Amino acid sequence: MTLELAPACAPGTLTRVSGPTPRKVITGDAWRDMGRSLPPPTDDDVSITKDGRRLDTKEKVLEFLAELEAEREAERAGSAAGE
Repeated sequence: MTLELAPACAPGTLTRVSGPTPRKVITGDAWRDMGRSLPPPTDDDVSITKDGRRLDTKEKVLEFLAELEAEREAERAGSAAGE
């Protein structure tokens, strides 16, 4: 299926034509503008991993990302060894 962008129907918006039904798509600028009007996050607005860890600090997020990267490296090494 071909994805084509139709001319903007209003400043800052595009219409995506994909199949029989066109859908309105907003731009990144419009998305950011919508976020500016939202209230600040609450104390419970944090990511929680499948094992229940709360990623509520920068350090915890970086630690989690390092774990994911280590898992991916181990999978790549296992795949390369199995070839």
